[in-house]
Amino acid sequence: MNRSARASIAVSLVSMVAATSCAADTSTSASASTSTSLVAARPEEQYPIVRRTFAGMIDDGAVEIAHTPLDFFASPHPEGAVDLIDCATGRDFIGYDPATDPYEQCAGRPASELDACLEEAGGETQSDPTLDLADLAYEMASLRWRLRDLGYPPSVWGDRVDAMERLMLRAIAHDDVEPPEDRYQPYEELARELERYRQESGSRLRPVAVEGGCGAGEIGVTITTDPPGGRVRFIPVFFHELCRSQGLDPDDPRSCDRWREPFEDLLFDVSGDYVYHASWPDGGVRMGRLGFTNLEEGQTVTIRQAG
Repeated sequence: MNRSARASIAVSLVSMVAATSCAADTSTSASASTSTSLVAARPEEQYPIVRRTFAGMIDDGAVEIAHTPLDFFASPHPEGAVDLIDCATGRDFIGYDPATDPYEQCAGRPASELDACLEEAGGETQSDPTLDLADLAYEMASLRWRLRDLGYPPSVWGDRVDAMERLMLRAIAHDDVEPPEDRYQPYEELARELERYRQESGSRLRPVAVEGGCGAGEIGVTITTDPPGGRVRFIPVFFHELCRSQGLDPDDPRSCDRWREPFEDLLFDVSGDYVYHASWPDGGVRMGRLGFTNLEEGQTVTIRQAG
């Protein structure tokens, strides 16, 4: 079952205290690090920042989470059941970043050098710790919110969800820790526990089940400027606020290293909201936010110097 579907979500992040990022290693200041290197070096310490960010977004209503009814699925489920699986992921706020793609890093290399380049870049299936943490943080924040919204008491599910989160975080942070072989098995065990509580307590809570099965939703757009000749770079709002939370200047691409430019005027696999910075040869500059949620594949977006 495919969980790569992207939800249409309006992003508004809450700034977090940056002390967590730097307290554990006083020998390395935030100003000397990049956002990516902070996460890569200390993923387990950086994770609470990402998790609190998503939890705050959900609580503030910046991220709208909806229950998915299973009445129309072919698989047998209890009447009125909703899916424990959220088709949105943390990457919905990020889109595709060529800088983390080994194939993009090795583009243009002769075929004889490709294997060595891919190995140096981290392998064909290189994992980006920030993306992995974002996925986990959103998944757990969403799951907790939905269980509370359905009315299931935390005393029934809290310990089990905490254990799921710890296991998956360790699998991200440590190469020698394997994630569950069946990605949905912990959810199925949780669903059985919740159904047992529902039956034994005689409550009228909605039943839950595990279905998943989601489709994709990123798009690619063409970027132009008015007047022509402008240079535009973009960063997902999530990364912009994460850099701020890490004690980094979110507008400095040297430290906040998730800014990217369109390739031949094309910005691939975007979703959610982005911060942009546009500059022109005459010295004109414009900064702002763009939302890609309601755009269509191949649509042209024009960044204007004025107006």
